[in-house]
Amino acid sequence: MPFVTACSFCPNKIKVPDQSLGASLRCPTCGNYFTVAPAPPEPAKNLRRPVAAPRPTAAPVKAPPPPPADLPWWVATPPAGASNPAPSEPPAPPPAPAPVHSEPLAHSPIVSAMDFPEPSAPAQSALPGWINAWGVAAFSLTALGLLLAAFALPRFLTISLASLGLVVGLAGVVATWDNWQIKDGIWLALGGGGNGVLLLLALFGPSWLNNRWGRDFVVPEADLNVQMMVSRDNTSDVKELAGGDRVDAEINAIRQGDFLIRVESAVVDRVLDKGQPVLLITLHLANVGQLHAVTYHGQASGEHLAVARDSRGKELQRRELGEQAKKAGQLSTVSVLPTHEVKDLLVFEPPWSGTAHVEVDLPAAAWGRTGVCKFIIPQTAIVHKKRSK
Repeated sequence: MPFVTACSFCPNKIKVPDQSLGASLRCPTCGNYFTVAPAPPEPAKNLRRPVAAPRPTAAPVKAPPPPPADLPWWVATPPAGASNPAPSEPPAPPPAPAPVHSEPLAHSPIVSAMDFPEPSAPAQSALPGWINAWGVAAFSLTALGLLLAAFALPRFLTISLASLGLVVGLAGVVATWDNWQIKDGIWLALGGGGNGVLLLLALFGPSWLNNRWGRDFVVPEADLNVQMMVSRDNTSDVKELAGGDRVDAEINAIRQGDFLIRVESAVVDRVLDKGQPVLLITLHLANVGQLHAVTYHGQASGEHLAVARDSRGKELQRRELGEQAKKAGQLSTVSVLPTHEVKDLLVFEPPWSGTAHVEVDLPAAAWGRTGVCKFIIPQTAIVHKKRSK
C-alpha cells in the first residue's frame, strides 16, 4: 500500500506507492534525488515528550588476556567459557510508540509523486520571433501561383494554389488570435490578402495574369493547307494567297502550315561540268514547327514532280540525272525534323533566250499537304553562266 517518504535535503514529504521502496526519486520542491524509504512517524502535538532515563555508562572494557601458550597460533580469542569475557553492548532503546490520534503533517502536505512530472526544457522555435509561420506559408503559395501563371500553365493550377493559400491565411488568423501581434497582421495580410487577389484575377480577369488564358471558348486549329506569302526579308509581312496566285520567287516565299518553301537560285549551267547546259533551280525547304517532323518526297524519288514553263506557256522538259542525282544535290524521300531545313534541285531544259520569266509549280503533296505552290522567276533572277573553251 502507499506510504509517505521524506526528502533527505528539504522538509518536503511525498506519498508514493509501495513498489517504489528503495528507488531513486527526484524531489519536486528542491530538485534533488534521494532514496525512497518510509519517513519516521512524527510525535503527536500537544503531548509532552517523556523524559528519557539517563543511559547507564558502560564499564570500561578490559583487554582480553593473551591466549595460553598451549593454544594454536591461529586462535585469536579464548574459547567460549573462558574467563573475563568481553561485555556485550547494551540493547538499543525501543522506538517511541506512534501517536494514537491522526494529525496533518507539520512541514508540508502529502502529495503524490505523479503530481510533479519532471520539468522539461521549453521547445525552441526554428523561426525568428518576427516571422509568422502561417503568413510565410500563405505568401509562398501566392508566389508559386504567380510563377505558374507566368509560364502559361493550366489556369486551374493557379486557382487551386490561390484557394489553398487563402485557407492557410484564415487558419493563421484563428491560430494566432489569442496572442495577436502586429507582425502577425502584416504577414497574414500579405499571404492571405495576396492569395485572395490572385484568386479573383484568375477567376474573373485571367487576361491580367496571362493573355494566353481563354475562357468559355475553344481555339480552332490552324488549317495546314492554307498557303501564306511570306517576305524573304521581313517574316512579319504575311499575306494569305488565293487560288492561282503566283509568288515572285525573287522577293517572297510560301509557307503552308509549318513548312516553308522558297526558291534559292536559278542558274543555267552544266551538271557536274558535263553535258549540255540545263536550268538548275535550287529549292530551300524548312520545317519551322516545334513538334512534328515533315516527310518530304524529293525530285529524285520520282513522286510529285515539279513542272516548269516559260513565258509563252511552253512546258520545259525535265532532265533525268540518274546515278548522278544525289551527287548533284537532288533528294529522295527524307524526314525534315522540327527547326531543320533541306535543299532540293530541279533540273529542266534551258528556256529560250527571249523568255520574260519561268513559272514553277510545286505539288504540295510532296510534303503532305494539298494544292500547288506556284512561283514565278523573273528573267533578271536567272543567271546564265558562260564557260571559256
